[in-house]
Amino acid sequence: MSNEYKDWLRDAMQDEVLEQGLMDIITDATYDGYVEGLKNDKKVKYYVNLTEEGWLCRKQELEAFE
Repeated sequence: MSNEYKDWLRDAMQDEVLEQGLMDIITDATYDGYVEGLKNDKKVKYYVNLTEEGWLCRKQELEAFE
């Protein structure tokens, strides 16, 4: 996967999470589909995947010490 495509994918995942109102602030986004941030001052984490039907955002449990 080219770096240009990875950058586009990461940016698109972040845009989708913000557009769906799942986060107010993004603090980290990885190429493997995880986006972390804050919603109403609480830490949240989503796995974001592009499917044939569109973007799928699945909420993930935060680690105990995060």
